[in-house]
Amino acid sequence: MLSCGSLSPHKTQHNNRSISTSCLKSSVFDPSNVLLTKNWTTRISVCNWFGVKCSSRHQRIVALNMSYIGLQGSIPPEIDNLSFLNSIDIQGNEFTGSLPQEMVRLRRLKYINLSFNKFGGEFPSWLGLLPNLHYLYTSNNSFTSSLPISLFNSSNLEVVNMQFNQLQINISQEIGNLFKLKILNLQGNQLTGPIPLAIFNISSLQRISLTNNGFIGILPKNMCFNLPKLQGIFLSINQLSGQIQSRFNNCSQLQVLALSTNKFSGGIPREIGNLTTLNRISLGRNDFQGLLLTISMCYFVNFLIREKTKEFSPLF
Repeated sequence: MLSCGSLSPHKTQHNNRSISTSCLKSSVFDPSNVLLTKNWTTRISVCNWFGVKCSSRHQRIVALNMSYIGLQGSIPPEIDNLSFLNSIDIQGNEFTGSLPQEMVRLRRLKYINLSFNKFGGEFPSWLGLLPNLHYLYTSNNSFTSSLPISLFNSSNLEVVNMQFNQLQINISQEIGNLFKLKILNLQGNQLTGPIPLAIFNISSLQRISLTNNGFIGILPKNMCFNLPKLQGIFLSINQLSGQIQSRFNNCSQLQVLALSTNKFSGGIPREIGNLTTLNRISLGRNDFQGLLLTISMCYFVNFLIREKTKEFSPLF
């Protein structure tokens, strides 16, 4: 394999692909010494390399899937030559550094999964310039700074999972521009300020996870009025306050309600007992008053039956 940058600069698809794959190989270290020496070689067509998928007709690289194989290194800027790439999944490795800005030229990208690596630096604002991006996973890295407003221009986003990074400051109201968003997971960061009201107007949302941040303020009344599909709300370990009466009247699809370890006060509303799809509830470590008797015994019987027939992930 030729070294990165030693190939012809003429703009043919073949040369572009060769440059990109050469640079990718040069930038990646395989501790097992199996992948790079026995598979990623000139003796094997690039389209037959492990983790590489090509289109059937023109043999263009359309996907990279190298998840959980212990790779180290960085993403080379020359990856931008893979102009037909629509999916990149390198989760569960030990990649470091920042993402090359040249990736903004990968206009066909729909799926990006960088979770469980060691990426760092400011969260890349150019991600908001990828017009076809639907799924963005950057969890369990060390990205810093605030969430760039430009990200909220990616109106096709359906899943945003950035949990367990070092994101700071507040979330802009422009997040409401993500009108196709189904899952928002920002737990385990250092976000502060009120939860933007715009979030509660994204009617496609199914799950909101903001656990373990520094959010303050109160929850809006009838918060599910514009969230008919909401199934899970995870707000534990914040500094939210106020009463929760009249907040969940329209949450007919809600399965998980996690509000523990905040500063909520007042009584536990009777309306929670009417949430027939609710499977789990966590309200501890708040300043609630009174007893849980406002929630009907019928609800608890149904809850116990469902608990015996389902297996759940943690409440936060």
